[in-house]
Amino acid sequence: MNNATPAVTARLKTSMALRKQMGMPLNAIVSDAITFASLDAPSEPMLRAMAGKAYEERQDAVLALYRDRHVEDPHCYVLIYRTATSVQVLQVDPVDAGKAQPLVLVTETGGRVFQIDERGVVRERIGSTLVADKRNRARALKRIAKEAEGIDADPAWEATHYGLKGGAVDLTTVPSMH
Repeated sequence: MNNATPAVTARLKTSMALRKQMGMPLNAIVSDAITFASLDAPSEPMLRAMAGKAYEERQDAVLALYRDRHVEDPHCYVLIYRTATSVQVLQVDPVDAGKAQPLVLVTETGGRVFQIDERGVVRERIGSTLVADKRNRARALKRIAKEAEGIDADPAWEATHYGLKGGAVDLTTVPSMH
């Protein structure tokens, strides 16, 4: 089944644009340590299922979360971040760290900053004072939107599956918030 609605196409473009603005190439597979995806009507069980899959596949994830399948703009972002002892599910904001720099992800409280390093791996920036204030976040969202405009995306993918390198999680079997 192909869910290629305008909202699905916009989501794919947004995920691809965020990927590029964080310093990853659009199409080349340089690293399978991170994936970018979107999720409709997220629930705690869905996020737990994805965190478990990220752990199994040894792959972090940046998720754009949408209130329902009809909206085109995410209401928030989540980073599924693996450590040596756990998998953390963190609400983050994309933040513009400077015009010539890739976007970073900042936790809601501004206490933690994450970036993608030159190997395509998510790393926490220790000692950073960057915060997700309205101006930095607004600039990041503008960069993502501008990048998305220029992307020619083929939305021939199943929006009810969350893909990681080892396969998909069928989210139709996991309860949603609605």
